[in-house]
Amino acid sequence: MGTFGVFFFLFSLLPCLSSSQANPPETCDAAIGDACMERQQRRQEKDRDGDDIPTPVPISANQVYKNPRPVELKGVDSNPYKGKISDAEWKARVELAAIGRLLYVYGFGSDLAAQCIMSRAPDGDGILMNEWGFFFEETTASSIVKVDWEDNLVDLETGERSPARADVVNMGCVPVATSILKARPDVNVVLHIHPIDVMAVASLEANQVYKNPRPVELKGVDSNPYKGKISDAEWKARVELAAIGRLLYVYGFGSDLAAQCIMSRAPDGDGILMNEWGFFFEETTASSIVKVDWEDNLVDLETGERSPARADVVNMGCVPVATSILKARPDVNVVLHIHPIDVMAVASLEEDLQPYSQAAMMFHGQLSRYKYDFAYGDSFEAHLAEGFANGKRAMLLDHHGMYTVGRTVAEAFFVVFYITQAATVHLRAAATGRPLRRVSDEDLAEQWVDMMSSEDYAYDGSREWAGMVRKLNRELPGYEA
Repeated sequence: MGTFGVFFFLFSLLPCLSSSQANPPETCDAAIGDACMERQQRRQEKDRDGDDIPTPVPISANQVYKNPRPVELKGVDSNPYKGKISDAEWKARVELAAIGRLLYVYGFGSDLAAQCIMSRAPDGDGILMNEWGFFFEETTASSIVKVDWEDNLVDLETGERSPARADVVNMGCVPVATSILKARPDVNVVLHIHPIDVMAVASLEANQVYKNPRPVELKGVDSNPYKGKISDAEWKARVELAAIGRLLYVYGFGSDLAAQCIMSRAPDGDGILMNEWGFFFEETTASSIVKVDWEDNLVDLETGERSPARADVVNMGCVPVATSILKARPDVNVVLHIHPIDVMAVASLEEDLQPYSQAAMMFHGQLSRYKYDFAYGDSFEAHLAEGFANGKRAMLLDHHGMYTVGRTVAEAFFVVFYITQAATVHLRAAATGRPLRRVSDEDLAEQWVDMMSSEDYAYDGSREWAGMVRKLNRELPGYEA
């Protein structure tokens, strides 16, 4: 099966998975009547006896007409690496890059760590695959990486070989694809992705060695327009915070009217930086970020003068919470408070967020819950800060939303992204009305230790940060103003 054949199979499969959630199996009771019981009995008999189940037709026997129209795949006949790689390999790279972008276009590749697209190298000497750290929508034929059967990277320019590294390729995907392709000579393409509906159906019945080697193209960090008034470090922190505000909007986490709070520790140690209340996340700029000292005074950007913080400038509910968390957790530099719909839905359930997905498993023991006090009663902020003890990274607020923390803006955003994904999978899996596969606490603990001790991936957003910034520069620039 070729590159586009695999995509077609994936495209056809997903609606079936979605409909299995939307239309759970019919249940019958006395109020419905005998007709329902008869339908259910017929279905059970068919399932048991195999009646009416069509015999699979071999793929080689069911193709009569291929697409008679030409495939207008650009660049396949203009190999820029002639003499270094074959025309066949260049064509395979173009096809793989096209599939990567199509996965994004169709919504199958919107995961932060956009996973793996892999194909058999035409010369039979290994696999071609996407470079880790490139988002699917950025993939190009030249960015595709070759890995031989001995797990060596093959340089595109020189052909030199060196051991595959986790800063270049997903080292979890390489051995899987290699094993599949060796076992199945009829297979040429392997895709590994995380669509939400697939994860939902699949749930039925201090560790970073390689960071992203690519530069982070954050604009404006080296051009502080307030020199002599604020430090370059504070300007950079403002740019990063504005970028995260806009990314929250780009990814759909900051579409609330009262776009809530993005906050970071001021580099000079004298309070916090946060978004101005009334600015929507998509409008946030480095200059619009506000500084509040530890005594709850606003610090003027131009003059440095201090005056009591006011509710027409900053969210006075977020200020004491962020202050308490940052004082209690010296390892934390960023606090985010938002209201994703699926998180609010899970926060209204009696049960906690369940480990129906890998996204939930990575936060085993790192997620707390708090009965939100809408009146901001005595010691409200202290109680919230206690929920982040022992290294916890997120808190669900009953009927409200969540707080997440991180050492960096990338980590705090990473937690937002995957807690939200875990909540979405939880809701969709539960909506099927079918028995769910639960992971035991023992297995959860073992999986979590394995993930957190990985030498390939840090679960802190560091690998994705450069890609997120590139995405922001394409889709919503202007944060550095």
